[in-house]
Amino acid sequence: MYSIWIVFLQAVFGMNVREVTDDATETLAHYAAVAVTLTVLTAWLVVSFQSHSPFHEPGAGFWRRLAWPFHYVTRPSGLRQSLRSKPG
Repeated sequence: MYSIWIVFLQAVFGMNVREVTDDATETLAHYAAVAVTLTVLTAWLVVSFQSHSPFHEPGAGFWRRLAWPFHYVTRPSGLRQSLRSKPG
């Protein structure tokens, strides 16, 4: 699904960045910012729409799954537990 965003960004930005074409209005930094934002948004939505995922509890409702980053970081068996269990 994320490839759709990449194709869209390529169509919008194309070779029209200052680093390639002198009269362009966009920069590679703008392209990178938009690409990273849309990739993170897509990953967040993909995990939210999955009913079974290690990032949220089994049987969680859709609104709870939408907030999975917050709940994953704050729950005891989430990110904190995996960081504690690493040696070193």
